[in-house]
Amino acid sequence: MRWHDHGAVLGRPRVVVRPMQERIAVLNEVDDELYATYGGLRLDLALRPEVTDRACWSIDRFHPFERGHRALARAWAERLREAGFELPLPGLDPCGGCPPGRRRDVAWMVTEGAPWFGRRARDLGPWAVRRALAVAR
Repeated sequence: MRWHDHGAVLGRPRVVVRPMQERIAVLNEVDDELYATYGGLRLDLALRPEVTDRACWSIDRFHPFERGHRALARAWAERLREAGFELPLPGLDPCGGCPPGRRRDVAWMVTEGAPWFGRRARDLGPWAVRRALAVAR
């Protein structure tokens, strides 16, 4: 699977997301090499319009919400059908889990998001700042 531009999902300035884009470019290069060598089926998320739909993403914008998981499952099912496999297409309508809401997002941010960010700010933060400054020059 080739990855998409996370900056479009995050909605942050390019200087902030550029280091992440560089890492994703490396992942995509490796995927391209593996695909060229071994073939197989793959999905290019950059070509999927639902990838930039914020309703498909959880509050952290890195992990898919139920709708995003369903869109990904459907995209893979469509790809498998193109390759000749017979299978039903998964539905796109959410039908389980917790409904999204501002209150739930704030609770998650307080209990999970902020502590995670604090941990990552100490180890990944300095690297990200150095990379952003190096790329901006």
